[in-house]
Amino acid sequence: LGKLRLVVAARNLPKTALILLGVAGLAAWLTLTPAQFELEGRGTLEPTTRREIFAAIDGTIIAVPVDNGHDVADVLFLAQMRDTSALDVGVADLVGRKLAARERIAALERALLSTQRQSPEEQDRVSGKLFQLNKTVDSIEKQLELYAEKQRQLQIESPIAGQVMTWQVQQLRHRPVRQGQALMTIVDPTGDWELEVQMHERRIGHIKRAAAGSDQALPVVFMLATHPGQEFTGYVKQIGQVADTSEAQETTVVVRVAIDKVDLPELRPGTTVTARVQCGRRSLGYVWLHDVFEFVQSQVLFRL
Repeated sequence: LGKLRLVVAARNLPKTALILLGVAGLAAWLTLTPAQFELEGRGTLEPTTRREIFAAIDGTIIAVPVDNGHDVADVLFLAQMRDTSALDVGVADLVGRKLAARERIAALERALLSTQRQSPEEQDRVSGKLFQLNKTVDSIEKQLELYAEKQRQLQIESPIAGQVMTWQVQQLRHRPVRQGQALMTIVDPTGDWELEVQMHERRIGHIKRAAAGSDQALPVVFMLATHPGQEFTGYVKQIGQVADTSEAQETTVVVRVAIDKVDLPELRPGTTVTARVQCGRRSLGYVWLHDVFEFVQSQVLFRL
């Protein structure tokens, strides 16, 4: 308190007033000066049309006639699997049981058509046996249809025409795979392209509020890692609803950005991009210090 009195002493009062005036001026400048509020995130350049190819059943890859960058516009066949659960043995067993049942049915039908007189009880017995055998044949045929579907699933095909975009896809050969395992990615480079920007979850609220308060899509300025000296523009077309954990152990939300592929010098799936989503104009102080404000609110004020 004794030292504080020195601050307002007559000989120090001009300095104190000058400092307070400077602080007030700085605060007014930071508060009243508008600036573009931008939120930065990193992501990748991707074709809009792409499909992940998964293994439909368990098995072993025995042939992969395509490679990274291979055009599958005409040949949609991607890989051949071999079943590891004795599929062929099961089919052979069912076919044998079906043939045996058919032979037995033919023999019983000949017996019914025989000129030799049979008692009504014997005819009923043979008819009942025929009914059971026909039901058995129907059941075997349904099982064979299921096995045929499994055999068709051993041949992996692309649902779209495009290009294979999976590095070292040939390493899939002779590898066992499980049902649902991702095998490769097919993209259509002739269609539209977009950015998939991983935005930290604490910034998503700002983007959603800015989008809700604007009658137009939020503009985005981005730069390709392959062309760091050039800036390109796009606009936010979709904000993800689910948060995920990135490789850096940060919780992020995907923001999809529509772009005009004609403006880009090259189109390469997976190219790293740095994007800035423009969320309107705010005070310069908030633009510079909003991370500090949010930290104080979440880590200090919330705990009081």
